[in-house]
Amino acid sequence: MESAPAPQLGWGWGGRICLNHVSGLFVHAESGTRSHSGTSAPVPSHTCPNGVFVERFVGAIVLGMTRMRVLVAENHPSVRENLRYLINAEPDMECVAVAKNGRQCIELCRQLLPEVLVVDEILPGADGLAIAAIVGNRLPQIRVVMYTFNPKVCAVAREMGAAGCVVKDTPYRVLLGALRQAAPAPALPAH
Repeated sequence: MESAPAPQLGWGWGGRICLNHVSGLFVHAESGTRSHSGTSAPVPSHTCPNGVFVERFVGAIVLGMTRMRVLVAENHPSVRENLRYLINAEPDMECVAVAKNGRQCIELCRQLLPEVLVVDEILPGADGLAIAAIVGNRLPQIRVVMYTFNPKVCAVAREMGAAGCVVKDTPYRVLLGALRQAAPAPALPAH
């Protein structure tokens, strides 16, 4: 049996990168881009053998790692879809499902077992605090991040075991950071 390639760490900003398990990380030489070696790496847009392009890469990624699985529970349709889009645009995250009410949220948590649940404070059928308590008691492996307009809810959510709380009028990068912080540490494959 062939073992998986050892993980590699790459970084860059702006532009597109090619995540490639055979020859490493390439970054297009667009304005402001760098490769993991710190030099511009002009790579033709059609060249990404044995790999996949990721757009608008910012930050670090470990090649060979799985993506964080996130479930979004939000009652407002446009916010729900925006969160799905933003999470899926991150190279280290995947929105596995969205829920529009409390019952659907609990059922999807049971079925999909995401690593992180982003839950709106106000959901039809059960509020976010009740969902945080249910998930904390029945599915403790799922980390909960409360998403609310009311900053006072954050203290209550943390008392109930939420891993994080983000006020909705903050920039999305704050929510994405809270998801990363809430997620369990990934295990590196043995090499």
